[in-house]
Amino acid sequence: MRVIRVRTIVLLSVLYLGLVSLLYHLLWRTHALDNLFDTPGDSVPQSDNEFVQFNFKRQNGPHLPPQQVGSVDDGPLNKTENDTVAITTSTRSITLLPLTAAGSLTPNQTSGAKKHTSNGIQKTGARAASNLNSSTNIDLEFGAPNYCFHAFYYMWYGNEHIDGQYLHWNHRYLPHWEKSVAKKYPQGVHTPPHDIGASFYPELGCYSSKDVATMEQHMLQLRQAKVGVISVSWYPKGLSDDEGAPPDFLISELLDTANKYAIKVTLHVEPYKDRSPVTLQRDLKYIHGKYSHHPAFYKFRVARGAAKNRERWLPLIYIYDSYLSSAQEWAEVLKPGGRHSIRGTEHDCVAIGLLVKQSDKNSILEGGFDGFYTYFASNGFSFGSSITMWSSLATFAKQSNLVFIPSFGPGYDDTRVRPWNSKNSKDRKDGGYYRQMFNAALKNHEGGIVSVTSFNEWHEGTQIEPAIPKHANGFTYLDYTPHSPQYYLQLTAEFSELLQCSTA
Repeated sequence: MRVIRVRTIVLLSVLYLGLVSLLYHLLWRTHALDNLFDTPGDSVPQSDNEFVQFNFKRQNGPHLPPQQVGSVDDGPLNKTENDTVAITTSTRSITLLPLTAAGSLTPNQTSGAKKHTSNGIQKTGARAASNLNSSTNIDLEFGAPNYCFHAFYYMWYGNEHIDGQYLHWNHRYLPHWEKSVAKKYPQGVHTPPHDIGASFYPELGCYSSKDVATMEQHMLQLRQAKVGVISVSWYPKGLSDDEGAPPDFLISELLDTANKYAIKVTLHVEPYKDRSPVTLQRDLKYIHGKYSHHPAFYKFRVARGAAKNRERWLPLIYIYDSYLSSAQEWAEVLKPGGRHSIRGTEHDCVAIGLLVKQSDKNSILEGGFDGFYTYFASNGFSFGSSITMWSSLATFAKQSNLVFIPSFGPGYDDTRVRPWNSKNSKDRKDGGYYRQMFNAALKNHEGGIVSVTSFNEWHEGTQIEPAIPKHANGFTYLDYTPHSPQYYLQLTAEFSELLQCSTA
């Protein structure tokens, strides 16, 4: 009798604790949703006189032109039949890649502690998630990734141990274009490992993008965050930005590593020297030949022709600073009948241009792009990055049969590379700013894609990668306290779960 009584008490205790836990979870979730859907504060682009005349994203690019604030009629996006996103034009319709066609996880076979290099890539053996020995375990641990949830990813970092020198961590201070202003601010370069060109300090320290162990750790973190696709900053073979090394030779290793975690990879084509629509055509031939057959390379399902009866899987390519070439030049490559048209050829792609100014809407449409994204994580910096404009942009995209990919981020602070640009900084507000921007993206995506700026663009302080508290050489880095270094990965996972992907 005593044994039965004890067992009964234990059983009732377990049931009680379970009910308390369930009630707490429901209350927490309700509170989280209430916080998530708080009305965001309005922000509009800066006026012509206030608009900062520099290339907001790239260190040595051309200045962005001033712009006028404007809008078109607001209106909701409507889902198509069967709750999928289909973008239809007179020559093509585009349907998002279904989750079931996105490939499956393969068991991670990395083991041992061997260390060797292959094509300059550092392999350190021990993997980031040693207990995740199968795709089933990874799925159970993290759930399915969301292939409508993209994040911009950078592979331009290097350190002395692996690369023989620091790359990007030692980023120089960029001078203001007016000499009278420039002389008021620091000059020269940063001196890692304790002094880096970022306002936050990475939990992994000054890592090298060549290090496969770092790739593994990043893919694990992205999977924890339920990010389905990474858009990798890319230059053609042998080219790079002024602060880094050519990244192209790392892409194959990244694809292999990402595939272990069912993460897809696409490319974010940077504005390299003499880039043009014609050179992009050449790039696409290279990308198709070298990467497009890899199971981790991200693709859209596209229907071509008037009858829409010819379906193909095509790479989706982000083209940064697409406005540097005219719509007429892009049309020669991106429209059927253009002198160098890729449409209907084996080198075709889903081309996503950058929308910065209001006038870029016409350029995107007339240039033959399949869609556009907004990139910048500083709300109000540009027409495209202003969340008050996203409703009208979503309407424009629907009316024009274009893919609209709003970009949002956790904050912005580039004052360790542009010390004169504090006016564009965006405080993280303990995750409040990130929620505000995601809320705006969620309202305007209607089953399509959204993009996070960024996973690891440390120079501009847009990263969701874990950061730690650090004080060195008289400078105190920003961090995520009172939250853990993983806080923004956790928030991203929460957002990803709320984002309904109509192709899943």
